[in-house]
Amino acid sequence: FVNGKGMKSKVAITTAKTYDEAEKAVEEAVQLIGGATTICSPTDVVMIKPNVVLGKDPNLAETTHPAVVAALVKILKKTGATIKVGEQAAWNFDTDEAFDASGVRNAVLEAGADEVVAWEKEERVKVKVPGARSHPVLLLPKSVMDADVFIHVPKMKTNFVAVASLS
Repeated sequence: FVNGKGMKSKVAITTAKTYDEAEKAVEEAVQLIGGATTICSPTDVVMIKPNVVLGKDPNLAETTHPAVVAALVKILKKTGATIKVGEQAAWNFDTDEAFDASGVRNAVLEAGADEVVAWEKEERVKVKVPGARSHPVLLLPKSVMDADVFIHVPKMKTNFVAVASLS
């Protein structure tokens, strides 16, 4: 979890035996880092970034499971913050199709998300990277830069690109 207001990055790891237990596990993770109100406030715009790299059934374990993302949306929405979920699918896959095929779009909207954003379809802004070794300027989605809080919800997996991935 990263808060643009100076909160240091924090990581919480919890377990659940099935995705039916996702909300309980996510709530525990949020509590481990201090609770929802330490993450965001009613005036914040929160961008949640799951791994929805491909339009696959979530039970194939290629993407962040919709139950996990929806649980986080539901918990943070109670703070009154504006909640957005954003991603850009890989290898030229259409992100909107990936959100639909993975079930993430429906799950997060039902949980109270205000918007689902396909980053490849929005304006990019130039961001200077202080002390950069190779990329002194990045072009990032405007919605990412406009967010007060950015939360990455990765999927630990194996795939054909790497032995293990946490992205």
